[in-house]
Amino acid sequence: MFKKSIFSCVIALIAMGLFSYSPAARASEPTLLVVPSHYTTVQLAFDIAKLRRNILIVSFSEAGVKTGQALYIWDSNTAAWVKITFADYNSGSIFSVKPERIIIIGSEKDVPPVLGEVSSWCSNVKRIPTLAILDTVNSLDKEFSFTSPEWKWLAKEYDLKLEDRNAERRRYGRYGKPGERTKAPMPVTPTPAEPKMEKPATPVMIQIETPETTTKKKSLPENK
Repeated sequence: MFKKSIFSCVIALIAMGLFSYSPAARASEPTLLVVPSHYTTVQLAFDIAKLRRNILIVSFSEAGVKTGQALYIWDSNTAAWVKITFADYNSGSIFSVKPERIIIIGSEKDVPPVLGEVSSWCSNVKRIPTLAILDTVNSLDKEFSFTSPEWKWLAKEYDLKLEDRNAERRRYGRYGKPGERTKAPMPVTPTPAEPKMEKPATPVMIQIETPETTTKKKSLPENK
């Protein structure tokens, strides 16, 4: 009974090890979203936090950044924005667990360069250089791999039109619609070469010397 318990414990530890290194586990590592104080963009950040665990949000106002003030981090425990300093953010001391990656949303006009500079404590910083909701969601999909139900929910929330680019492939298979399939090249049988007719040589006239003929004179009968 004791040996059986040890065996079960070992199996459980192995399973825990496998799960701890699974892609799903890596996907749950802390991610920090840095967004300007733009209503739709901030709302999108909160919606991503609903779909994924360990999402941290820092927001800023452009005027505040220019004056060296006004960075805010969302505190999910108190459900309130907490003002922080650039020095706190730059050192990463405000995070109990430092994010594994930072995603900064907004173009260079929307996000002052200093925010990229003070994010250098993280080795994995990505930029989404737009505030257009459709482009932003598509870019976030590359990072979070939204499921079909998540896409439908986001489309409903932000009035987006979904386009299934794989619909035709699932319907017609890998070769596409009938009539649109790429025709396979047909083997070409080489035409046998016609035999080369050699031009007959031009006949050469050879002058044949006629052999001399010795004509014997008939002997006349002797007069007897």
